[in-house]
Amino acid sequence: MARFLVLFLLLYSNTQAQYYRLSYTPASLPELYNTIHLQLEHVNADSTVTPVRGNYRLIPHHGNIKKSEYTFNYYDLYENDGKLTFDVIHAGDTSTVVLGLPIMTGLRFNLYTDSIKPVMNYYINVEGTFSNGKTFPVDTAFLRLSCSSGSMQGMEWRKPAKITFDKVTFTAISKYAPVLAIDTTLYLRKEYEE
Repeated sequence: MARFLVLFLLLYSNTQAQYYRLSYTPASLPELYNTIHLQLEHVNADSTVTPVRGNYRLIPHHGNIKKSEYTFNYYDLYENDGKLTFDVIHAGDTSTVVLGLPIMTGLRFNLYTDSIKPVMNYYINVEGTFSNGKTFPVDTAFLRLSCSSGSMQGMEWRKPAKITFDKVTFTAISKYAPVLAIDTTLYLRKEYEE
């Protein structure tokens, strides 16, 4: 009798609970932009998913939402390991859902040449690899970029007036996950030395 009661309670609770899934639209690009469009879906008992229709309310624990447009802070996203929590109010019930967003897991330089012609400035291309497997170019919105000689203007290396060195080391550090840091050294082309 006790087993039957436990089984009945489990089945009853499963039929009464609302299971929701929160995702972002395919046109959103959370790897590079902190404003995305959300869609709330109901997970049915047979594991199929249907969009939630009618009135519901999403209350983010971090960030701001207006209709389906959600703006988040990258510091919050990285602090929570890519998971942002929302309360869902629908049909008189309140549930909590977690939205998983991709976060940067690696950095790499994608340099156009293996040396620098010091007669011109040199653009430093850095790519971020994200937890969803995608790779995108990233800039100073996501990085702190520095150099051992000369100066940086955004992603561009600027040579000094007088060159007294034969190589430049570039360092890129993620603003939101400082453990992600890389460096590379490029030599100046000798035929251009002053």
